[in-house]
Amino acid sequence: MSELHSRFSPLPWMQSVFASLVAQAKEDRFPHALMLEGTEGSGKLHLAKALAAYLLCDNRATQDSACGHCKHCELMLAESHGDYREIMPEEAGKQIKVSAIRELSEFVSGSSLLGGVKVVVLAPVSAMNISASNALLKTLEEPSGNTVLILVSHAGGQVMPTIRSRCQTVKPPAAESAMVLAWLGQQFDLDAAVFDRLKALAPSAPLRMRDYLESNMLSEIDAMLALLSGLLKRELTVTEVSEVWAGDQPVQRMLWLSQWLKEITEVAITEDEAFVIHPAARKMFVYLSSRHSALVLSNLYQESVRALGHLRASNNLNPVLIFEQLLGKWLALMSSTSSAK
Repeated sequence: MSELHSRFSPLPWMQSVFASLVAQAKEDRFPHALMLEGTEGSGKLHLAKALAAYLLCDNRATQDSACGHCKHCELMLAESHGDYREIMPEEAGKQIKVSAIRELSEFVSGSSLLGGVKVVVLAPVSAMNISASNALLKTLEEPSGNTVLILVSHAGGQVMPTIRSRCQTVKPPAAESAMVLAWLGQQFDLDAAVFDRLKALAPSAPLRMRDYLESNMLSEIDAMLALLSGLLKRELTVTEVSEVWAGDQPVQRMLWLSQWLKEITEVAITEDEAFVIHPAARKMFVYLSSRHSALVLSNLYQESVRALGHLRASNNLNPVLIFEQLLGKWLALMSSTSSAK
């Protein structure tokens, strides 16, 4: 029961929206296509799976969540339920293939193996290309009476309007900080200062906060900031730092660099040090913000965003060279000054 509770019960901040959707199911008003929309890492996929387990549970009429001991719940725990499908990219960051949607169409049009409802969870909607989206649209246009599709969307603007119009869209409320702090505190030794950094790094995304803690991400960030400080003090060369960052999570590191430039720009505009997330960076970022105009810093931020796009889009570019070009401009910030704010 404890395993089912952790896997198929809603996360604390999702309980109210889960209860509302369960009430719809008990009144036979659950939509044939539901879209859960919100920030990536907020727990929407967990919510979708909790709903799927409930809809398949033999005892759902008398329960407020999946019971955990019926045949259907046991099959869900064993990940072998014949009337349940998950459609997701084969690898993180990859697309959902049109072939997967075609197989889904066959599943939807077929009969239930266990004589009940069939449930599909598809996540994220934005991972489908045009061909896959059009194939899904055909399935939505001809809904099967005994099939429920639960779609998870991280970016509403990337959903085809024709798909959206055929779904009931639910946007779960943002998690309250106290609730998230209590939830994380059950799993990690967490103080308020660390939690504040996590909130700034992953706003409205408690599961990303958990991932950062599990991977010791804050220590990685502090180590990267130390290398950046060494570069700006000319204790390290551009090439030395670039080779380290290009060899280990280059996309993530470029994302952090762009975020830091955004923080420096915001400090330059507002003169408010609160925009600096990491205590170890405060002195360095405030100093850089005081030496240059917001325009100069904003231009460099935009350049870092373009570099991030290049790293994400191609395996043929030399990441060392991309870092060298950008870090050379970081270093130039220390040797020149622009006074116009």
